Amino acid sequence: MPTLAAFVKDFSERVLEIDGNLPVAMFSGSQLFEQDELSELEAHLNTLQQQKNN
Repeated sequence: MPTLAAFVKDFSERVLEIDGNLPVAMFSGSQLFEQDELSELEAHLNTLQQQKNN
């Protein structure tokens, strides 16, 4: 999950030019992720955003 979070964050900033929190809901329809994995991904994305803001 840390690698996926870093990839998603980097892609969203560089390609989509999104600067801010990312909605994990965009992965909720995926059959590849369980709810606990989505929660873990969200936690990693939040950590990355907090590190960027500090």
